[in-house]
Amino acid sequence: DPFCGSGTVLQEAILLGYKAIGSDISDKAIKDTAKNLQWFKNLYQLPTANYRLIKSEVKGLSKQVNRADAIVTEPYLGPALKGNESLQQIKQIIFELSKLYDDAFSEFRRILDPGAKVVIIFPAFRYGKEILELPISTEIKKLGFTQINKDKLVYSRDTQKVWRQIYVFQR
Repeated sequence: DPFCGSGTVLQEAILLGYKAIGSDISDKAIKDTAKNLQWFKNLYQLPTANYRLIKSEVKGLSKQVNRADAIVTEPYLGPALKGNESLQQIKQIIFELSKLYDDAFSEFRRILDPGAKVVIIFPAFRYGKEILELPISTEIKKLGFTQINKDKLVYSRDTQKVWRQIYVFQR
C-alpha cells in the first residue's frame, strides 16, 4: 500500500497471510500505521506480523521496493472539501491528483511483474449535478495497464462531495 495512511489495507493483508509493505510521504502516517499494526498484532495475538514500513513519496517507491505481487491502495483523494469550492478549484484538484496517480502508475510499472494487479480507488467529484472524474485512463493504458473491471464500483453517501471509485488494473 503506497499510500498507507493509518494501515487499514495492511491489516487486511496481514490477516490474510500476506507479507505487506506500506509507504507514505507523511511521518505521521508512518507512525500511526506502526502503532495501529502493533495494536492489530496484539488484538489477534499474532506471533509475527510480516510487514515493512517505508517513508517515501510514491515517485521514489521503486528505489525502496524491488518487486511486489500486487498493489492495493486508497491514495490521497485531495483536500477535504467544504462544498463551496468553485469549478476551477475542483479542476485544479483533479489536475494535481491526475499527476500524482500518473507518477504512481509509473512506479507501479517498475515493481510489478506482468500480470500483476493494482486495486486502487480514484476520486470522483460531485459539482452540482455533474460528476467530474480524473482523465487518466489513457495515460495508465500507455504505461501498459489494462482495466479489468468493466464497471467501476462506486461508493458514496448522498451528501458526499468526493465519491470513491474502485478500479482493478492488470499490468
